[in-house]
Amino acid sequence: METKTAKWITIAGCGPGDPSFLTGATIEAVKTAEVLAGTEHLLAMFPDNGVEKIKFGIDTVEFLSRIENLRGRKVVVLVTGDPGIGSLADSVIERFGTAACIVIPGISSVQLAFARIGVSWQNVFVLDAHAGLPMFEPGSLMKHPKIAILVGSRDSRQWVEQAVRELTGTLDVIICRDLSLPSEKILRVTGAKPVSINDLEGRCIVVMLRKGILN
Repeated sequence: METKTAKWITIAGCGPGDPSFLTGATIEAVKTAEVLAGTEHLLAMFPDNGVEKIKFGIDTVEFLSRIENLRGRKVVVLVTGDPGIGSLADSVIERFGTAACIVIPGISSVQLAFARIGVSWQNVFVLDAHAGLPMFEPGSLMKHPKIAILVGSRDSRQWVEQAVRELTGTLDVIICRDLSLPSEKILRVTGAKPVSINDLEGRCIVVMLRKGILN
């Protein structure tokens, strides 16, 4: 007879950064949590809830081990944006299994980028360059009508800078930085104003669109 594991971990999407983009479901989950776990900036979104907090740095293995020791308690793991895109959620679910986890979707930076541009994000090709370099040539992106690249490390910024320089003029390129935050900046790249690696710092998404999609 199969024994069901109680769902004791909630993975909650916290949106692109500004608290106004938190969903009601995430807010309610945090209210009932016994432990909150996440990066420092996500924990800071809930400064007055009074529960135990576990900060995630760069060591995923150590972070998951600390969560392992919390079995039997109600743990909410905070993740940036939506748990389904470039998220710590993958590592949590791989370690503890879907039977132990509830996932609350959030508003992703990809959704917000396309909303800011005023273009549907249906059929977009999402390329996560947070963790490592894409293993193909930038020109192969041409087959996709809509592309969103999540930029991360300096190496990935260099790869994206090369891709933008190659494809500007062929595709419409828009750089979206720090979406929803006071430092938000949206830059349309043209041949007259080429991209630099400094334009790709911060929380950055590069959107590439086939000519004719962007009005």
